[in-house]
Amino acid sequence: MEQNHFSGYPNATPALHAAVQRKIALRITGAAAWFAFWVISCTLWGRDNQYMSPLNWTILGILIGLLAWKLFKLGVMLRDKPFEGIITSMKVKYVWHSDTPWTRGGMKKEPLVTATIDIGGEVPIKFKFPVKDIYPKDYYAVGDRVRHYRCLPYLEKEHKPEDVVICVACGKYSYIADEKCEFCKKMLLK
Repeated sequence: MEQNHFSGYPNATPALHAAVQRKIALRITGAAAWFAFWVISCTLWGRDNQYMSPLNWTILGILIGLLAWKLFKLGVMLRDKPFEGIITSMKVKYVWHSDTPWTRGGMKKEPLVTATIDIGGEVPIKFKFPVKDIYPKDYYAVGDRVRHYRCLPYLEKEHKPEDVVICVACGKYSYIADEKCEFCKKMLLK
C-alpha cells in the first residue's frame, strides 16, 4: 500500500479544522441573520403601509432574504468537496478585483489561477484560486500531487520545497520551520 505523505488535515491540525468550522458556521449564521432581518423588517413595514398588503411586503422580504444564498456563497460552500489529485494544467488570467466590492475605488487587476486537477475519475476538476503575493508557477507545477480541503482557498502540495510553504488559508509564503502562518496565524500544513 502506498504511503500518503499528506498532513491528514482533520487529525494533524485540529486548530485549522476548528477555524474552518467557525468560518462555515459564521457564514451560515450571517445568511440566517440577513434572511430574518429582511423578512421581519418588511413584514413590520407592511403593517403600516397603505399602498401594499402586509402579505406582499412579507413576500418581498422573503425574496430579498433569499439573496443571502448568493451573497454569503452558501451554494459554493455546499458544493465544495475535498479532493486529491495531480495538476495537469495551469492557466493564469488577470481579473478586476477590489478588497471592498461595494466601492468603485481601489479596483485593480489581480491574477486568478485555474488549475486542472486529475482526480482519477472521469472528469478532471477545475480549481480556481486568487494570487496575492505569490506567483503560482514558482510554487505549483504541472505534475504536482495536491489536496484541497473544504472551504480553504488554496491547494496543499504533497512535496513541498525545503524552505517555504504556502498557507492554504491565506496564500502567503511562510518558512517551513514555522508552526503557524506569520500573517493569518493559522496552522501550516507540512
